[in-house]
Amino acid sequence: SSPALSSSQGDCASPAPYGCFGSRCLHGDMTADGAIITPNQIGRSKWFESKGQTERTVRDVVEHRFLEGCMLSSEATEKLAAEENPPWKADSRPKLHQEQAVSYFFENAPAASRRGQPLRFHMTTGRICVYGTIIQEDLRRKPGSRYIVFVPDGYLVKQAAHELRFYDLRVGIVTSSDMYIDWEADVMVCDYKNAKRVQGRSFRIKVVEEAQLKKGDTAVDLHIKKGVDAEMAVHFTSLDVSKEPRATLIRNVTSEEDSLFGWVVRPYNMMWKALIRPPRATYSAKDLGVGTFVFGNHVYEREDLQLESTRGHKLECSHFYMRGGKALRQLCVVYLHGNCSSRLEVFCVLPALLSRGLSVFTLDLSGSGWSGGEYISLGHHEEQDVRVALAHLRATGTASAIGLWGRSMGAAAAILRASQDPDVAACVLDSPFADLRLVVEEYVNRLNLKVPQFLVEACLAKVRREIQARNNFDPFVVEPIKWAPWAVCPALFAVANDDTFIAPHHTIDLHNAWAGERLLSQFSGGHSGKRPAWFLDEASDFLLDRLSLWTSTRRNTKPAERRRVFAL
Repeated sequence: SSPALSSSQGDCASPAPYGCFGSRCLHGDMTADGAIITPNQIGRSKWFESKGQTERTVRDVVEHRFLEGCMLSSEATEKLAAEENPPWKADSRPKLHQEQAVSYFFENAPAASRRGQPLRFHMTTGRICVYGTIIQEDLRRKPGSRYIVFVPDGYLVKQAAHELRFYDLRVGIVTSSDMYIDWEADVMVCDYKNAKRVQGRSFRIKVVEEAQLKKGDTAVDLHIKKGVDAEMAVHFTSLDVSKEPRATLIRNVTSEEDSLFGWVVRPYNMMWKALIRPPRATYSAKDLGVGTFVFGNHVYEREDLQLESTRGHKLECSHFYMRGGKALRQLCVVYLHGNCSSRLEVFCVLPALLSRGLSVFTLDLSGSGWSGGEYISLGHHEEQDVRVALAHLRATGTASAIGLWGRSMGAAAAILRASQDPDVAACVLDSPFADLRLVVEEYVNRLNLKVPQFLVEACLAKVRREIQARNNFDPFVVEPIKWAPWAVCPALFAVANDDTFIAPHHTIDLHNAWAGERLLSQFSGGHSGKRPAWFLDEASDFLLDRLSLWTSTRRNTKPAERRRVFAL
């Protein structure tokens, strides 16, 4: 029977076992209907007493199957360990412009505070990194200080709090759903509508995300700007001043948004841009790291290349693999990023995949990062980009088995491709959506707009026509749920149970509709939050197992038996 998948391990100080390749796995048993019984469900200590632990781990298999003859001597290993320079470690440090923003704050915030004014930073991305670093550095200088961060809504409260914890900060949150407030926390993260709950308190630094602040909003002025005292204040907006013409920054009164019907035009423009032109992720060549780097006991290479999409756009790609010849690249995972991201997102999963002997191919999808294209399509055109990448790997002979790992938009593109490509060996699908129109409708409903439903429908219809005219696709026919029944490869679905951007039922519906072997993993952390270490290990083991099994099956199958016929 197929090996079961390892269960949730949680983050712990010591590395957890990885699993094995037998009919019974190390962390769970698979029942006849495909469900996995894990130690968490029946009591961890009792389960291990009854099952015991196997000595053969995935790492043992990796060492035997992929790394035999490529291991270094103990002296060389110690030397390489001291020289480890994987690119994901460099990525965790602030970028140059973020370091400059932090320095600018400490140089100018005291003077601005004496004038009774906040500093204002215009940044499209990386804002949490900036004020997280500011708070961390200031706390070193002034131990015991307290800080406050205001963000637009409860979802962003959880996301900001989650990321701020990586700066060794004790974080408390203030939302409508939280009855208990940790007033002793280093940092309080609060949404706009609950600002009155912290009114009258004093803080060392006050951070305000101005993304949805309305000019002249008396509640905001009363509770956020005037009701909360702070020695220094800094406001962040998403406006990119370097790319905006001067007339726009001054708010040209003749612009369409400031006309009589501006109250209609502004939400309309925000909606179509949110779908096909969200803030574009930018990075430098330095952010990719060095082309040759050391990780663990081995030396790895990064090969950068360009492909051409079916629409003629340049696709910037990177292939990470262990030094030692093409034999070590045969099991390959193609990583597909989300809608506001780039190929740098692969650094989140790269350590877990490379440590198992897998090679990793990633790319900036059309309209993202360095790749060509003005707009994204949330999976529609991106699926063809994936097709081009798979064709390249197969044509060059560098991969005998290929799996897909996608997140959000990347997961939707992976579903569309897997449903049409029977040679995709396995998929990991993190937070995909089932139906794009449904996502938009659910988002609009959460806004609680005080307008008639027919006006909302008219606005959505206009947004649909605008996107069709600009990007040559109908956004409301992007429906991965209709393609899932055609996908036959094994798939591991993953979803954050506190995801408020794409509701968890989308992932669950896709899981239930999937035609092939399907597994489901759930955790917390929101739509864009960092994934737990146990899930990264679980997903990497899943891909290694299924890709290895796919390769051995193909090797023992006659060419005539590999042909698949689909009746339409």
